[in-house]
Amino acid sequence: MKMEVWLIIFFLIFLGIIFWFEEKRKKEIQEIKEKILIQSAFQESLEKTTKEMRDLSRDLLEEIRKRDEIRKEREKEFFERIKRLDQILTGTTTKGSSGEEILREAFKKLPPEMIETNFKVGGKIVEFALLLPNGKRLPIDSKWPASKLILDLEKEENVEKKKEIIKEIEKEVIKKVKEVKQYIDPDLTWSQAIAAIPDSVY
Repeated sequence: MKMEVWLIIFFLIFLGIIFWFEEKRKKEIQEIKEKILIQSAFQESLEKTTKEMRDLSRDLLEEIRKRDEIRKEREKEFFERIKRLDQILTGTTTKGSSGEEILREAFKKLPPEMIETNFKVGGKIVEFALLLPNGKRLPIDSKWPASKLILDLEKEENVEKKKEIIKEIEKEVIKKVKEVKQYIDPDLTWSQAIAAIPDSVY
């Protein structure tokens, strides 16, 4: 009888050990499955992120390319306008008129939407402004206050006095350049402005 009891006890212990190992194995298998699922989800997420980054990079490159094309087109249009303006100004032969009158007459050859008159910038008004493709303006100052000096230079025959007049004219040119700088506003204008100086100054 005792032997049978011991056999039953050993059998139950054996079953318990088998059950414990089976549960442990199941738990380990479950942990492995969970790790595989996590790795799979991570891999899927990584692939998705990589694809999104690749698509984003492609879109960014396309956007940069388009912006670059627009920039080049605007630069081309800008230089075309400057070139056209230069051709008009250098082709003007009107004499005995004020700089403003000469420019006003010359600008009639340009489309009206390209020129703005009495453009206000920094609390000051400049007679003309060339409208640029980027929406900003190129200020053009037509006033030349030293007309008398030019006339005096043309009439003067004494070499020394001519040199003195030339120095005065040079001072006026430098002064004019400084005045024109007041029309430059990074938010409204190009980084430069134009001062219309008579050909005779050169």
